[in-house]
This record gives sequence, structure tokens and C-alpha cells, in this order.
Amino acid sequence: MRPYIAVIVDSFRAALASKVLWVAIAAIWLVIGLLALAGYREVLTAEFSRGDFRNAKRFKAQLVRASAIGSDADERDDAVMIRPTVRDQAVAKMLTQMPEDLRSKLNRFADGEDLKIDVDDFADALNELLDNDQWYDADLYEGLAVPREADKLVELGTDEAIRRVRRLRIESAFPGVFRTRPSLSIRPTYAWLDFPQDLPIASGRFQSVINQFVLPLIISFLLGFVLVFLGIVVTAPIIPGMLQPGSLHLLLSKPITRSSLLWSKFFGGCAFVLLCVSQLVIGLYLVAGFRLDIWNLRLLWCIPASVFIFSVFYSVSVAAGLIFRSEVLSIGITCFFGGLVWITGTIGGLFDGFVTGPDRVARVDRVGEHVVGLSQNGLRRFDPSESAWVEIADAGQFRQDRNLMPVAIQTPDGVRLASTKIERGEINPFGLGASTLRVYDPQNNWDSVETITLRPATTGLFAPGGERLFGVTLSQIYEIPIKDAIKSASDDDKDDQAKPQGGLFSRLSNLMGDGNGEFVNILPPDVGLSQPRDIAFAPDASSLWIASGSRLLRLTPGGDDADTDDDNRNATWSIEAEAQLNGPRENRLAMAVSGGVIMVGRKDSAIETFDAETLEPARTIEGDFAADMLQIRGIDDGKFAVLSTDGSLRIIDSANGGFTTVSGNDFESIGTLDDGGKLMAAEKVDRLVRIDPATADRVDAVRPSLSTWRKIDRYLMSPLRFVVPQTGEFGNVIASAISGEDAVVIEDASGDGPAVSRYDFVRPIVSCGGFILVMMLFNTVYFATRDF
Repeated sequence: MRPYIAVIVDSFRAALASKVLWVAIAAIWLVIGLLALAGYREVLTAEFSRGDFRNAKRFKAQLVRASAIGSDADERDDAVMIRPTVRDQAVAKMLTQMPEDLRSKLNRFADGEDLKIDVDDFADALNELLDNDQWYDADLYEGLAVPREADKLVELGTDEAIRRVRRLRIESAFPGVFRTRPSLSIRPTYAWLDFPQDLPIASGRFQSVINQFVLPLIISFLLGFVLVFLGIVVTAPIIPGMLQPGSLHLLLSKPITRSSLLWSKFFGGCAFVLLCVSQLVIGLYLVAGFRLDIWNLRLLWCIPASVFIFSVFYSVSVAAGLIFRSEVLSIGITCFFGGLVWITGTIGGLFDGFVTGPDRVARVDRVGEHVVGLSQNGLRRFDPSESAWVEIADAGQFRQDRNLMPVAIQTPDGVRLASTKIERGEINPFGLGASTLRVYDPQNNWDSVETITLRPATTGLFAPGGERLFGVTLSQIYEIPIKDAIKSASDDDKDDQAKPQGGLFSRLSNLMGDGNGEFVNILPPDVGLSQPRDIAFAPDASSLWIASGSRLLRLTPGGDDADTDDDNRNATWSIEAEAQLNGPRENRLAMAVSGGVIMVGRKDSAIETFDAETLEPARTIEGDFAADMLQIRGIDDGKFAVLSTDGSLRIIDSANGGFTTVSGNDFESIGTLDDGGKLMAAEKVDRLVRIDPATADRVDAVRPSLSTWRKIDRYLMSPLRFVVPQTGEFGNVIASAISGEDAVVIEDASGDGPAVSRYDFVRPIVSCGGFILVMMLFNTVYFATRDF
């Protein structure tokens, strides 16, 4: 081994002679020193900011409504239509402590002036309420669902705790208005300075963001670009220097073969880069540990990963050095190769974003007799005769429109599918205005008819048994009479429905998401939907289950007319049972009902099961898949299908907590059982799979026919991306290695349909590893067969 070590040491000496190296090392420690000044501390979440408002229009409407129950309410023609609730009274007392200027603006709006109020003004007004409690009435708040966290904070008694309690009370008075925030927020610091704005995320989530985004970004830039380029510049003279007259003969005089000599020089260059990379990564590890309390040993995986990326380009530099014997040409050719890699990766990314990505089935289900799916391309159905997905409604991809998953409703003429499209709904759940319910006729070439205008910010539709139809907004659930849902509306009718009908009450109804007031919220006053949430109806609409924040509720229809169809749409449902959910209430969750059992899964928590009637806790199911749960479907007899973010699918039996994993790990979404009792699922972009829930075996799979662009992607771009090393995608490997996550989950504007971007490990590792092997074999043969 001594001759080989001597060659590697010789490579080190050649590299250490470069002044660029010492500049790079100095820059590394300068960067580490600057990063070492960054830190954070935890504070109780109290202050409001504009980012806390999920529905500022509703907040404005609640304030105006509260002002309408004041002493001058009788002077307004429609004040009699505003019946004060406990929540109205609580908001009215808050309003008395808000700035006079804001109250004046609200009164002007109530008097008919079309006045816009900046969200920052609302936030400032609420922050003033945090400094006093003259607006608080304990009797009123007994009827509002204040989180139990407040009781513990009141006992704590500190000023910070009291401000947090006041925020919780304010939030309880405005259901559906604010985003769910953790009890503790992050206040970033730099040296002795505090940042002026807190980050409304918990420390665990903050550390996850650092691990999954910030550190990989720093590593990818500094190691994947800067140090790779500097490494090539520093190591480029090694091979041409070895081929200088006298130098090669001296090296070959040692007991070493030509191929071994070349590989030793190659490992010498890589070992040199290993030394530089180790300084940066270990420095970042110590900074993250001491300053951010993130002692993440997975960060050290960046050291071999970065050397691996460097060896891709260094293998090209070695080839150029052998052929041309010039360090300048070695650097130039390697840079040209880097440009080729970047172009290929960019084109591949465009195919992912505009060809494959839009076809990815984010939601799939069997609606009536038809398989329908949602993707970026819009609402589609699967046509078995053509083995292809056929468009039902365009999504307006570049307009960022949002289609809702359709539901099957029973009509006198047969089964129809009901859905809607919210213009610009991907970025704003309110879109550009009220949306119209569309009813599709599968028996008549899927022709659609526009019917009734839905409430603004409708995010989902439910049709239990096909006999009743419900819409879900950001904060409410309302029933749509079937006869209105199938009745075609003329343009005049639609205009009338969409416009406020005059008067304060109508204006408030529209602002609060109540449309023209035709639909009434079925939820009781102390129940407001807040994110994260999930909803399930019994097949006969006899029960409604809601998982929202930390609450699990079962509601049943209330009122004396509970057995009627049309009248009951205006009846408030009542809470029959309630349970508390474990885990941080701001983490995403999913819920399903099957065989008298409710299963609830929450990010970073164990899966919980409850009795569907009493909501008594039944069983806790542990497993790695529980923390990464994405979607849950009830199957039958207490069995559930659970989809994880890594694309794996499991069938869980709630009776004993056992589960079986379905083969394959590229599942996109899961649906319900078909007529044959098989579970429908989508995998590998848009392939349909039927699964036997009893055995978790795949029954069959249907691969849809491909469009021309999909064929180009599959048969040209995909092979090309395996031939050309995808060093850019290796950043995903680093992100996964640091964070321990398999995917990035991004919530959409409604919060009801998270988008999943899974890390691809195979392609970058195989393409880069295969390229290094091929290039070094070529270099070895070339060096061994040429007379130098």
C-alpha cells in the first residue's frame, strides 16, 4: 500500500500548492463564522399578523355584524334580520375596545359605503386587545370552544401566558377566520438582535424546515456548485502534471501498475476535496447544534454525497487531462460538460412540470359507475374502451383554477355527477367570485348544466347515499337541496344569486361566505371548521364526523323536522359526542369511518381509532407509516387503507392493529371500493390499480395510453436522464438524507388537498454512479494502451 499512499500524498501536495485552495478554505470558515451568529428562541404565540388571517372578509363581516346589534341597530332597515348570538355579543364587546378609527370605518361600511380596510389594521386592532381584558366576559365564553390550552396558561399566570390566553379567546370568537398556529413560535436572532417578526411555527417544524430546506440549500449551493468548481480548478493540474516528461517515468518506477497509478491519482483528488468538504459540513453541524439545537448526525451524509458529485466532474477532468495534457482544457471541457448536465436537467425539469406533473392523479375515486380523477389537468374520467383518461373539465393550469372532486347524486333521470370549478382557486379559496354547481350527465356524452350558485370558498362536496348534497366552506357546512342542484339556471338567475340583494344583512352574508343567504350553516354555534381538518358523513347522512384541530366530533341532524328533506337543510345539527385528538393541533390530519370505527391519523403522531358512536378511544397504532400518513380510506368491517407520503400503501385492521403492505411504493391516491369489492388506487402518475383488501394483493393494473409528449418523455427524456448524470437531482438525495423525509408535502390554498413531491433517489444515484464507472473504465483503458 505504501506506493499508492505515496501517489495520493503527491496529489495532495500538488493541490496544496494552489492559492485558490487557501482562498476557498478561508471563505469556508468565514461563512461558518457568519452562520454561527444566527439563532432563535421560543415565545408563546400571541401577536397577530396579516399572515394569520385565512379569511379576512369573514372577520370584517363579523365585526360589522356585531356593530349592527348596537344601540343604533333599530335605525337600519334590516337590523331585525340580524339575530344576536353569543358569538356576536362577544365580538361586540371586543369592538368597543378597538381603535375609534377602525370602528368608524366599519360603521361607514355598514351604512353602505364600499370601503376596503387593510388587513394590517385588523391585526393592529387585535394586538391592542392583547394588552387588556375589558372585552372579556366569562359567561359569554362558556358557550365558545376555547382550546383547553387556555386553562393551563391561566394557571401559569405570566404576562406572556395571559397574552396567549387572550389570543385563544379571540380566535374562538372568529371560527374559520385565522390559520391554526402552534402555541410556541420561533423568534429568530442574529448576534444580539431579535428579528422584528416571529415565525408562527413550532420548534419541531422549524427544525424540520431547517433540515429539509435550509441546510440542503446551503449544501447544494456551496458543495454542489462552488466547491465542485473550485475543486476542479485546484485538481485539474494533477493529471497533466503526472504526464510531464520524467514525472510519469519516476512514478512508474515504483512497484505500481498504470491502472493503479491512475486510480490512485483519482482518489487523491477526491480525498483532497473530502478534506475541504469535511470542514464545511462539520462546521455546519456544530453551528446547527450549538445555535439551533439541531444535533442531526444525518448532516454528515453530505460529506460522501458531495465527494460523489465531485467525482462525476473529476472523471471528465481526468479524461480531458489524459487526452489533451492541458489543465486549461481540462477545466474548460469539464465546465462545458457541466453546462450539458445543467441543460439536460433543466429540460427534464420542464417535462416533469409541464408533461408528467399535470397528468399525476392527485385524487381518484369511483363515482357511481365511473372512475374519475383530479389532476393539474383538471377533472377527468377513465374511459375503459380507449384505455385513456378523458377530460371532463379543464383546470386552466396556467390560470391556477381548482376543480372539486365530483360526487354522485340521484335524480329522477338517473345518476348525475356534481362538481364545480373555482377560478384561481389554487392560490385563493375564494377564487374570483362565486362558483356555480355543474351537473354532468354520463348518459348524454357528459354534457354539463350550470345550476345553483354555491357559497364562496366552497372547498368540497359530499353526497351521502346520493340522496343529499352538502357543501363545505372554510368554516361551515351547508346543505344544497337536490332539486335545486339539478335545476338549470338561466343567466339572469345566476346573476341574481351571485349579487347581494341589497341591505346590510345580504352584504354580510356574502362577506361571510353565506352567498345570498339561501343556504344556512348546519354546524352549531360553538363549532367552526379550522385547518387542519377532515370530514366524513354516514352513508344515510344520519351522522357527521369532524376532525378539526384537536377536536373530534360526531353530529346528528337536529330540529323537529329532522326527517324532512328540504326543510332540514336549514336545521342546525347537534353534537352527540366529542373527543380530544393527540398531537400538535397544527399538524395535518386525515380521517375515515369504517365498520363502526373512526380512524384518525396526524403528521408525526400515532394513528388513533375511536368508537364511531361514542368516540371512546379504542386503539393506538404505531408504525413509521403513521407519522408520514397522507390519506386514509375506510374499506369495510373496520378495515382501512392508509397511504403514506413515500407512496406506500397499507391495509390496516382496526380490530387488532395489524397491517399488510401492498406491493409497490409509487401510489398517488386511493379511492373507495368498486362493485366487486376491490380497492381502487392510482400509481405511477396515472396508472389504475385494483387491490383485494382481504389479502392486500394486486388484482390488476391498467396503464392508460400515452399522449405524444408523454411518449417523448418516457422513451427519450427518461433514458437520456439516466445516461447524462443528474447531479442537480442529487440535491433531493441530500435533502432526504438530512431531513429523513421521503417527500415534501405542500398544502394548497384550501388546505384540503396537499400536493406531494416525492424525492427521486434512484435516477441521480444510478446515473451519476454509472457515469463515474464508465468514464473511469475509459480512462483506465486509454491510459494503459497509450504510449506516454
